[in-house]
Amino acid sequence: MNLPTVREHPILFEELIDYALGCAPPEVEAQVRAHLDAGCTRCQQDLAWLERLLQTTQRDIPPEPPAWVVHRARQLYSHWEIESVRWHERLLALLMAPRTVVGAIFLAAVAILFLGGSFVWRAIPTAQQAQLARVVGNAEVWLPPQGPWQTAEVGTRIGAGARLRTHVASTAELQFPDQSRLALGGQTELEIRNLYTLTGVGPLVARLRQSRGRGAYQVMGRRPGGRFAVETPVAAVEGRHTRYDLEVQPDGTTTIWVLEGHVVVSAGRQRVTVRAGEQLVISPNAPAAPLQPSPIPATWTPTPTPTTSPRRVVQPG
Repeated sequence: MNLPTVREHPILFEELIDYALGCAPPEVEAQVRAHLDAGCTRCQQDLAWLERLLQTTQRDIPPEPPAWVVHRARQLYSHWEIESVRWHERLLALLMAPRTVVGAIFLAAVAILFLGGSFVWRAIPTAQQAQLARVVGNAEVWLPPQGPWQTAEVGTRIGAGARLRTHVASTAELQFPDQSRLALGGQTELEIRNLYTLTGVGPLVARLRQSRGRGAYQVMGRRPGGRFAVETPVAAVEGRHTRYDLEVQPDGTTTIWVLEGHVVVSAGRQRVTVRAGEQLVISPNAPAAPLQPSPIPATWTPTPTPTTSPRRVVQPG
């Protein structure tokens, strides 16, 4: 007789790991967030520990393997599906926070035996940074752990934990390691929550939070296993090889205009695909309203993209 699985706690530690890494499914992410907001001290402490651990590992850049080793490894494992990389990430996270010493040794042995050593170079997250390609007007950056806001300059590199904000009539453009680009309009605030690849050779994983303003996103990632997700106060937007505009109003109302490809939008327990030529409006005042994309109106104006040369231009006054 098969007995049902009984959870000792509403949130599994593995789900908390996925939440900290930014790779939890939308329904799990919403469940974890609601559980944390309910005031579970145990999970809040575990999450704080995981976030400190991630910040520490993101500052440690592991040495890159020689080019001939990478080439040989790709040949040996070219038949593998890259989608399995998320399982490797979870295994790494479990090894970094083992419940018991015996469990850690067992997991390490399994990794060595079944992955033939490729795990060492394919599954270790390598911190990445985006670069400010253009700044027009006034923009500021905040760099972790506790730096003051400072003037944003072309060439500045920002990684996980950094924040960027633009002032009135100002724009800024970020370029990511996979050539994805993001142009921010005036009075926009952005936080980079996660930005890494797997040892420099895997697909990019990016998790951003846009709390207000407008942004024009051009996501170039095509490789399976990559992720480019943007959170707002009321929704989460994710897509690969797509182009869209995203606006967040002061009350949190979020509007997405998709210009190329498609994105998947999650809000509460709902999840919908928005395709090229469609828009979607999500209001915080009606969380239960069905998510229903509609055609982009002819009167819509796209987010301005910086068109000046790559240097800082200061507006008078």
